[in-house]
Amino acid sequence: MSAYKSLRTLLALVLPLSSLFGAYPQPSHASGSEEIYLATEVVAGATGSSIYSPVAYQGKLYFSAETPEYGRELYVFDGTSTSMVVDFIPGPGSGMYSSGGAVGVFNNKLLLIMDDGSTGYELYQFDGSTISLVLDAYPGPTNGFPSNFIEYGGKLYFGATVLVTTGYGFVWDYQSAPQQLSQVHAGYNLTYFYSPTVVGSDLYFVARTPGAMPGIVKFDGTTF
Repeated sequence: MSAYKSLRTLLALVLPLSSLFGAYPQPSHASGSEEIYLATEVVAGATGSSIYSPVAYQGKLYFSAETPEYGRELYVFDGTSTSMVVDFIPGPGSGMYSSGGAVGVFNNKLLLIMDDGSTGYELYQFDGSTISLVLDAYPGPTNGFPSNFIEYGGKLYFGATVLVTTGYGFVWDYQSAPQQLSQVHAGYNLTYFYSPTVVGSDLYFVARTPGAMPGIVKFDGTTF
């Protein structure tokens, strides 16, 4: 029998079999580690809750969750159960920012964007037991909205709003209070601080100088 005829004979047997098996339900996924399942619920049932920005810290998962009773607050999941860490603004008020309330882990602390009811949404840190204010960039109840966090040269750089229409870059050495870049580096009047990234040994970010449109700034740790 020729190779061509052998192939036709094989296809004649295989195709009906494949059609037969295709008529029966097939497993949608493999068992074991590939399964997707619900790990935890803050509010059980169909109503549910909104969950934002989970971050791993000290072997647990911290995140903000929003419920009708408590607003957005900080929760922790230890792999078995979920509990509220603190009702920062008691009652339905929201102590945590909805977008990126848990920033990440820097200097072995979990950084959070929170509001205790008098600071506005500002930068706080959590050491596993205590939450403390790092910087009230916009003093009083107005939001400073810290953002664009990046570690460079052993320090933390980020931006925050300090006036109604103006934001500045900040640097924090973890030892003392954060300072504006324009204060630490006299003579460089840079406003705003966006989209930071490290390339090689230099920090790049978007900022603006007086009277100019935003541009890309290069910083080597000493000079802009």
